[in-house]
Amino acid sequence: MQLPVDARIEAQHLITTGLPMGVPFDREDAPNLSRELDGLCDGLKCSRPAEIVFAAEFAVRLQRDERGFWRAKRSTLVIGWPLLQLLDADELRVALALALSEEIVTPGAFAGGAADQRIAQWLGRGLLQRTLSRLLAAQAVLDSAGLQDWSARARCEAKPPVAALAQLRACIEARGRGNWHAELQRALGIVEVAARLAPLGGADLTGGSHRNAAQAMLWEGLCTRIWTALEAPFLTLLTPHWQACYDASAPCRERAKVLTAQRRAAQLDLAGLIELAELIEFLAGPRAAHPLFQQAYAQQRQPSLALALARTMIAVDAARATVALSRLAASSYPVAEQARALLDSLPTRAVSPSLTPEFAHKGAITS
Repeated sequence: MQLPVDARIEAQHLITTGLPMGVPFDREDAPNLSRELDGLCDGLKCSRPAEIVFAAEFAVRLQRDERGFWRAKRSTLVIGWPLLQLLDADELRVALALALSEEIVTPGAFAGGAADQRIAQWLGRGLLQRTLSRLLAAQAVLDSAGLQDWSARARCEAKPPVAALAQLRACIEARGRGNWHAELQRALGIVEVAARLAPLGGADLTGGSHRNAAQAMLWEGLCTRIWTALEAPFLTLLTPHWQACYDASAPCRERAKVLTAQRRAAQLDLAGLIELAELIEFLAGPRAAHPLFQQAYAQQRQPSLALALARTMIAVDAARATVALSRLAASSYPVAEQARALLDSLPTRAVSPSLTPEFAHKGAITS
């Protein structure tokens, strides 16, 4: 059956369209950031936002409130708290300048660019280049730091974890700000951004601090307080996208139950076994699917099954998987190109532990 591969949780989904729930910005609590914002508004010759809020979303943006004549010019600067963990203090300065110039700053693919020349002249071409490169790579970093795992879990678990933001925090902190070059290359291969980065000299992550902007500009107690306060708003933001993944995967879960029952009754043919293996890989991860692909390959040694076996072996024995994929990549089989692509992705591939779906606990799946 057709797998709903588009049902996933991405950073761009976790952005509100209006005023978010968050932590109001206090100038006395964050004097360094206050001075930075004042300098940006003076340099850009723009009015200061009426309000500033730290939000759980994955964006830095300016929210206009145009309700009524007297409130036409009222604006709120929304500073996405996760971005303060991904950018350093200098990169945050560029992100804030872009947001004050009416651009929505998010990880991954980005549009805009109208203010690039002015910001490059003021803050430096190299810093703008590095910040845009950092944002571009951030999507892949966030995937490996938790969003990819959440997308997989949401296929079988009806609700997100209660402490979702705390989990994301731990993953981001473990990932750190170093060695993002592989993620940047992956992003450049997927997203068309040459038109914006070309005038800046292309993508470049050279330089920058190992400390993120929150560590550099805010005191530790305030950071802890903000993480705690944003837990509930983040769960509210995440839940509908998690639910959408869960709902989209319902046909796959039901089909897997049917095929599992047939397998128990020894009524499953090879085509059904392959379908079940693919469904289990989608729902429960490669480790859970690996024994099923082993069984299918033992019945019929075809290149497509060899590729599936090697692909799922990455979660079981990465060294053996590399050998198997190398052999397939060097072969004349139609799957050689796919094997080469998997080999290229191995250094940065995030291999998550197998996820046990909810229905597996009920005995619906046996390997």
